[in-house]
Amino acid sequence: MNRSPHGPRLPPPHEFSVCLEVDLRQIRNNYRFIQSKCAVACGAVVKANGYGLGAVNISSALYQEGCKDFFVTSLDEAILLRNSNAFPKNINLYIFNGVTPNTEELFYQYNLIPVIISFGQIELWANFAKIKEKKLPAIIHIDTGISRTGLCPEYQKILCENPDILKAFEIKAIMSHLACANKENHPYNLVQLNRFKEFINFFPGYAYSLVGSVGSALGREYHFDLIRAGFGLYGSTKILPGCDLAARLWARIIQIRDIPKNTYVGYEAEYKSDTAKRLAVIGIGYADFWVHPNDKNLALSLHGKRISPLGRGSMDLLTVDISDFPKDEIKIGDWVQLLGPDISLQEAARLSQTTPAKILASLGGGRYHRIYYDDGISWRPSQTGRSG
Repeated sequence: MNRSPHGPRLPPPHEFSVCLEVDLRQIRNNYRFIQSKCAVACGAVVKANGYGLGAVNISSALYQEGCKDFFVTSLDEAILLRNSNAFPKNINLYIFNGVTPNTEELFYQYNLIPVIISFGQIELWANFAKIKEKKLPAIIHIDTGISRTGLCPEYQKILCENPDILKAFEIKAIMSHLACANKENHPYNLVQLNRFKEFINFFPGYAYSLVGSVGSALGREYHFDLIRAGFGLYGSTKILPGCDLAARLWARIIQIRDIPKNTYVGYEAEYKSDTAKRLAVIGIGYADFWVHPNDKNLALSLHGKRISPLGRGSMDLLTVDISDFPKDEIKIGDWVQLLGPDISLQEAARLSQTTPAKILASLGGGRYHRIYYDDGISWRPSQTGRSG
C-alpha cells in the first residue's frame, strides 16, 4: 500500500462500512510544531472527545510528547481520562466549566483542577479548601471581551482591590480567551490583550495564558506562559501552515444501480434525474453525525475523482452519482472519501457552510470504526464509539 509522509492516503484495509482513521503521529507533529513556534509551555485541549477524534488515545500520545497540561470542558470528560490511565495521576487536568455545587469532592478525589469562571465559584472552591485545610489548585479565568465564561469586569475589579481572596488557592494560571484569534489583523485582539495585561499587573508572579494554537500565530506578545493548543492539534489551518489534518473519513459503497431519466431519488422526491444515471449508495448518514449529509454541494472523492450526492441524505445512507465512471471501474465495497487528502477540512467546511471545528466535533458521535496509528505503517485498531 502506498503511504504519504503523514500516513496512508489509500483507503483502510478493514471490512467495515464506515471508517475513521486518526493519525496520532500527525497530532504529535502538530503539537511539536506549535510548541516550537511558541517557546513556552504548550497544553492540549482534548475536550469534546478530542475534537471528535478520541481524547484517550490522543492524550496518551501527547503525554509521550511531554505535554503536562490537559483541558476538557466537563467533569465527565475529566473522569473518563483519569480512569483511562492515559497519563500519570499528577498530570494537570483542567475543567473549563469550573466547579459547581456538590462536585467539589469529585474534583478532589480525581485530582482535577477547576478553571474558575465566576465569583460564586471562587467562594465555592475557597470554602471547600477551608474544609480540606489546604490550598487547592485552580486557574482563574477572566473575561476580556468575549462575554461567555470568565469573571466579568465588575468582579475583576473586586479581585484587583482584594487580591488576598486568591490566597485560598494554588493558582496554576490566570487566563482569558480571544474572540477573534483566527483573524490575525482584527483590532479586537489588541483590545483584549491590553485588558488582560491591565488585570494581570495586579497579580505579578503567576503564570498567564491567553491564547490557543490558532491565537499563538498572533505573535509572542500573546504567548505569555502557556498555550492551550486545541484546533491546531487536529486540523490544518491557513494560520498554522505547519499543522496538517490528522483524520480521514471513509464510507463504503453498499449498492450500485442504474436509473432511467425522470426517476426520483431519496426522501421527499426532491431530486428527479434529467438523464439516465448510474448511482452508488454509501453507508453513512445523519445518524453518524456527519454534519452535512443533505448538502448538495458536499464534496466526496471516489478513486481520486470528485462525485456529487443526489437527493436527500438519510439517517444511514447517502446516494451519489457515479455516471461518469466506466461501468466496470466501480464495485460494491469501494471506499468513498469524505475527509482526507482529497478533501480538506477547510473545503468541507466551506461547502457545507459551517466551520472546520464543527466538522471535527461531529465525528465524535458517529458509528465509525476507528483506527489509530502512530507510525503510518502499523495499524492499531481501537474500540468504536465516542470513547475511541
